[in-house]
Amino acid sequence: MAINAENMKILDPFAGLSHLKLRILETPGSAYESFKLDPIRIIRAARFYAELDCKSLSKEIIDAMKSNIDLIQYAPKEKIKKEIMKKLILKVVH
Repeated sequence: MAINAENMKILDPFAGLSHLKLRILETPGSAYESFKLDPIRIIRAARFYAELDCKSLSKEIIDAMKSNIDLIQYAPKEKIKKEIMKKLILKVVH
């Protein structure tokens, strides 16, 4: 999702807003490829799942997380810390 800066309308080519309303976590394309390209997305998906009180994760997302979890060791440590801190800060605020 994004906002068109010219007219301030929401651009939602993958129906993300309707998924959020239904508390469904999805990836815009292949979950496997998404997590492979950026393993930080695995941590982010887990954080969003908890924060948004999602109903469930699809088998595709769970399998993609499991298949790519080892790649997190190659991700920048600062990005890992940032995602974890977001969850901890949210927990303290709520």
